[in-house]
Amino acid sequence: MKKGDLFEYATIRIVPLVDREEFINTGVILYCKAQNFLEMKFEIDEKRLSSFRNNINIGEITQHLEAFVRYLAVLQTVERSESCRCRNDFDGLLVHEAP
Repeated sequence: MKKGDLFEYATIRIVPLVDREEFINTGVILYCKAQNFLEMKFEIDEKRLSSFRNNINIGEITQHLEAFVRYLAVLQTVERSESCRCRNDFDGLLVHEAP
């Protein structure tokens, strides 16, 4: 890593019930334009998530997050000039509301 390269990040949150304004941080997306770096890591605490809502489909949430990890991996294979067109602001990158 070169000194001074700017890394930006976005926290991934699971929001079981929007009206209760509760959430669980479950992952992070890290981006550095100068290094053409874009990666996502996540971990779901099933016990904690189930305490927010009994009938939450953890498998479905995991599938969505894994799909997003694969999507970001594809972006990494794109030529640098193309991948740098990624948004500079990660707000609202992924929203999934449980039924």
